[in-house]
Amino acid sequence: MGKIIMLICLLFMVPTDMEVAEIEKMPEVNFYGIDYQFIEASADEAISKDTVLNEVYWLQESLPILQRVNYSIHIVNEKCIRDSTTTILGLSDLDNMEIYMFATPDDMIDNKCANYIKMVATEHTAAHEIGHLLRHDILSDEALLNYYKMRGGGIEGLDSLTEPDEVFAEDFAYLFGSPNAFPVNFGNILFEAPGEKEKEWIANNLTLGFYEKYPLEQMREAMGLP
Repeated sequence: MGKIIMLICLLFMVPTDMEVAEIEKMPEVNFYGIDYQFIEASADEAISKDTVLNEVYWLQESLPILQRVNYSIHIVNEKCIRDSTTTILGLSDLDNMEIYMFATPDDMIDNKCANYIKMVATEHTAAHEIGHLLRHDILSDEALLNYYKMRGGGIEGLDSLTEPDEVFAEDFAYLFGSPNAFPVNFGNILFEAPGEKEKEWIANNLTLGFYEKYPLEQMREAMGLP
C-alpha cells in the first residue's frame, strides 16, 4: 500500500515542462566542436533514472520556477570520454535545452560504497547541468560576469565565458542540489564554497530573469493555471 501511495505522489510530482528518458545510444549532437567518444556501458555502470528524477524534484522545491522551464534529460547507456582519458558524466546541449547524462565507469567508484558514490555523482551531475541550462536560458552574459566578479573572479583577460559558466553551474549544484549523508567538497579549488549571499543572488536573478523573459508564465501562475 505504501508503494502505491508513493507511486501516485511521484506521478503528480512529474513536472509538466520537462522529460527524463533513457536511451541506448548517444545521438549525433555537435557540442561546439569538441570531440567525445561514446562506449557501451555495463549494467553495473548505468545510472538510475529514479536518482535523476529525485534530484529534479528536489531542485523544483528549492527553486520553484524550475517547474516551468522546458528542458529534457536523456540518460544514455554509454560512457563518455574526451581526449581518450577524461571521463564525462554530463553534457548540455544549450541551444536545444537538453541534458545528456552518461554511465559512471567502474574505475571511478570505490567498491566499498559504490552505489552511494554513484548516486551522489549522479545527483551532482544533474544539478550542475541544469545550472548550465538555466544560466544560458535566463541570465545574460553581463549578469554572469557580475556574478563571477562577486565570487572573486577577475574578468580582465577572459577570452571566453567557460570559467564563469562553470563556476555558476558548480555553485548552483552546491547550493540548490540535494544534501548528502556526508559533506561533499566544493568542486572548484580556486574559489571558496558559496554561501547564503550567492544563493540569494542566484534565486533572485533566475526568478526575475525568468518572468521578464516569459511574462505569460507569471500571468498563468497568478491565475492558478497549469
